[in-house]
Amino acid sequence: TLTETIGFRSIRLVNGEGFHLNGKRTLLRGTVHHEFWPDSGRTGSRQQAIDDIELMKSMNMNTVRRAHYPASRAFYEEADRLGILVLDELGGWQKPPYDDQIAPGLVRELVIRDVNHPCIFAWDNGNEGGFNFSVDDDYGIWDPQKRRVLHPANWEADTTGGVRTHHYATYDEVAKYLGAGKTVYMPTEIQHGLYDGGGGAGLEDHWKAMRAAPNSGGMFIWSLLDEGLVRDDRDGAIDMAGDRAPDGILGPYRQKEASYHTVKALWSPVQVAAPNLTNFTGSVAVENRFDFTDLNQCTFRWQLGWFPDPTNSPGALNAGFIVSKESGTIAGPSAPPGTVGSLNLGVPADWLQYDALRLTASDPHGRGIYTWMWPLQSAAQICDRVVVGSAKHPGASGVITTGAEIIITNGNQVVRFDKTNGRLNGAAVDGRLVSLKNGPRPVAGSWVVTNITHGLVGNEYVITVNDVTSAPDGFQWRIQSNGWLRLLYRYTLVGTQNWFGVTFDYPGSDVTSMRWLGQGPHRVWKNRLPGQEVAVHYKTANRADTGPHGNHPEFPGYHGQLHWAALESTGGQRLILATPTANLFFRVLTPPVASVSRLGVSPPFPPGDLSVLHAINAIGNKFQLPGANTTGPLSANPIATGLYTGELWFFLGAHSPAD
Repeated sequence: TLTETIGFRSIRLVNGEGFHLNGKRTLLRGTVHHEFWPDSGRTGSRQQAIDDIELMKSMNMNTVRRAHYPASRAFYEEADRLGILVLDELGGWQKPPYDDQIAPGLVRELVIRDVNHPCIFAWDNGNEGGFNFSVDDDYGIWDPQKRRVLHPANWEADTTGGVRTHHYATYDEVAKYLGAGKTVYMPTEIQHGLYDGGGGAGLEDHWKAMRAAPNSGGMFIWSLLDEGLVRDDRDGAIDMAGDRAPDGILGPYRQKEASYHTVKALWSPVQVAAPNLTNFTGSVAVENRFDFTDLNQCTFRWQLGWFPDPTNSPGALNAGFIVSKESGTIAGPSAPPGTVGSLNLGVPADWLQYDALRLTASDPHGRGIYTWMWPLQSAAQICDRVVVGSAKHPGASGVITTGAEIIITNGNQVVRFDKTNGRLNGAAVDGRLVSLKNGPRPVAGSWVVTNITHGLVGNEYVITVNDVTSAPDGFQWRIQSNGWLRLLYRYTLVGTQNWFGVTFDYPGSDVTSMRWLGQGPHRVWKNRLPGQEVAVHYKTANRADTGPHGNHPEFPGYHGQLHWAALESTGGQRLILATPTANLFFRVLTPPVASVSRLGVSPPFPPGDLSVLHAINAIGNKFQLPGANTTGPLSANPIATGLYTGELWFFLGAHSPAD
């Protein structure tokens, strides 16, 4: 007796359109999955299947390719129960394929075992050249539904089953395959992850192209997991076979890497436009990207609150966002799939007294789809609050000039500046050295010093390099009596650059942790901004690669939407940086080189250690360097267009400015 749970649904491929589920074109959003666990290798359990499927669904995926071998029975049973489509694959990797004596029996066993699972929408006859074409028709012998048989291929010519599956096409090739009247394009491997590259990096461009094309079938990101094995003979180290296995959106123990959040954001079936604060009346535009669900079946929870400041209590800082009593849960507007509705949140009239609006969308089953966070106060307003609210009492000041330096004593601070170029040479607080020095200096281009002036202006000591109101390049230090150092800078730059902004030296060996108000919790790249929401985040210093060591989030790198940052260092040092300038990136130290042979995932970094940037570079993937033609327009190097200005506030000390 055989007992199986079955389900009913229709799956068919419409030429030039893609797969239709229950009569509705369904764009597939998926990844490639192996059953793997660091402590047990390629053996799984039902609970592991449940956990992996739940993680995929939490990223708003609707499908998975079971690559290179069929999964356990439990995986398909849970895919049926939890609701995710599956590509079921005959075991094998590449050439040679199974011969005519072996292949028919394996196909028969595979299909007979799995045929009743409604989650399976198509069969894969091998992988990347491991195809025995003579058994393509055998699947239909054992499958009454006659589901399509595909060939996950690493070349573009194979369109078996009416689907081009070409793996790792460049962005230009993707654009060539997409369009009306063309074969359905559904890459069964794309965006090859490796360390911090691939996965979500470049996904925004690829998904935009896929959604716009009438012949797009969807895509499968390689891959879900970093597949590493615990080595008892290496003191428990996780062995990923060099760069062959750290490919995942998730770490080996399913840690959520940065790409997890990007995929979740871009593949959310509910997309909400950020409120326009100049005329915000409590309503936001909501786009419905579901296939079958009206937005009035979803719920939305909004919350107003405040961001803690760097001198607030540890409890407030750890919260990251202090929720007020002003909140509400409402049903979505009536908006069928493919339409845009207006969601009236019902926020109070005094919403502008709060720092941010947080909105969470949940599906009809109560599963969280995505949470957005939108600042309501400008960077200038938050910076002013941080600086004014944490100012110290004025200290006794004095100035000494030598042949090489301008030395300013400000209470317990001693700050030294280079007399020839105006850069910060170093500082000490209570006799202990502070590591910040050798800046500001440009990360691109060069500054020509034509004039330096310095002297007391009111309660501030001012050092000016060039004219900060009219010169193409220049900066000005304004040393406040309250312990803060204010920096105004400007530079002129045109043309294609790797990055642009200003930088300082700050030895990474001294840094122990960072807390910041900006995008997080992970670092960003130019082509991987979505998914990192603005809040107060915290992480301890590490120098680990993405994947092998499992330290998430990684410490060094770029951080978007900087408002303020507080870095703790050895010896009790603390550096606080705040800015009223919007849309800046904060570069903290330099990540270790991920791979000397895979340069796409080891992009260069600006000079220095701490940088405040108006533009940053992108990251590639295992097989492709970042670029407009390879990984998409957002991966192109930034183009400078003229004059850029910024304002930074520094507090150098052993304690908080308010102490």
